[in-house]
Amino acid sequence: MVERRYPPAMRHSFAGLAHTVRAIGVAIATMLAFPGMTHAAPDCNVNRNLVNADLTGCDLSGVDLTGAMMSGATLYNADLTGAILVGADLTKATLRGAGLSYADLSGANLTKATMRDADLFGATLTGANLTGVFVPASTFWHADLAGANLTNAKLSDSNLSGANLRGAIMVGTELSRVSLRSANLDGANLSRAILFQSDLTRASLSQANLTGADLTDAALFGTTFTGANMSDAILTGAKGYAPLPV
Repeated sequence: MVERRYPPAMRHSFAGLAHTVRAIGVAIATMLAFPGMTHAAPDCNVNRNLVNADLTGCDLSGVDLTGAMMSGATLYNADLTGAILVGADLTKATLRGAGLSYADLSGANLTKATMRDADLFGATLTGANLTGVFVPASTFWHADLAGANLTNAKLSDSNLSGANLRGAIMVGTELSRVSLRSANLDGANLSRAILFQSDLTRASLSQANLTGADLTDAALFGTTFTGANMSDAILTGAKGYAPLPV
């Protein structure tokens, strides 16, 4: 039998192909032997333990999750429109891009949750704990956050126009470039809050605590400050601010 000889370059190509085939075979065998290493699809079944659950992209609109334990859950781009999450524990949950319009999160615990680009249009968050929540570039238009705790929350570039923040705790809250047009902040605690370039046009801050708040370059046209504590507030470049008569 005549021995077939291949040019050196072709022999190297064959060797490389054989190596690639073996590598693919090893990878497949590894995934079969350790199925946990494969990427599992999100499980949208809510009748289970939801702590650290992956609910990415799940349609949970209108679902009743009252008091649900969902700490550390991933709800990236999930649809929670009109969902009931009263008293739910969403500590450190990921809700980036989630749709929460008209959802009821009254008394929910969202401490240190991540909610960038979330839609909370008309949502109810009365008495909710949003301490340290990361929720920039989100929509809270006409949301009800009365009495909510937003201490050290990050809400820069968000829209809170028409929102009810009456009596909310917003100590050290990041509100740079936020729209608070016509928002109700009566009695809110905004001490040391950062409102750089925020728009508070026609907002009401009667009896609010603005001690040490930074309102640099803020828009304050028609804003009500009746009885507000403005001690040490920074108003450099603020537009439309009319100091209350002494």
